Amino acid sequence: MPRTLASADAAVSYFPRGLIHDTCSPTKLLEYMALGMPVVANDNPDQVRVLKESGAGWLVDSSTPAMAQGLLDILADPAAARARAASGPGYIEATRSYRVIASAVAAQYRRLVRR
Repeated sequence: MPRTLASADAAVSYFPRGLIHDTCSPTKLLEYMALGMPVVANDNPDQVRVLKESGAGWLVDSSTPAMAQGLLDILADPAAARARAASGPGYIEATRSYRVIASAVAAQYRRLVRR
């Protein structure tokens, strides 16, 4: 499956907005970025944070026209899109890999135990 995804020209990470959904971290965006795929994502708060920090994808609002335009932007220049997406794997490894997450959770447990 990763090989099939990696051969795609673009990916979409649409995540609904709302009270509960706005507290979630959509994993599809992270998976696409880890593969170095050009990805269009809507304005879910975590997706906003990840794409602003990484610069690796196309952030759009939650409308169909905005999502379509993001895909058209990627398809207009696939080489530039791949170059932009190339920062995704490094960002994921440095900030969102299971190694990083596990280390942060372990550190929090250590802080709690010391109290």
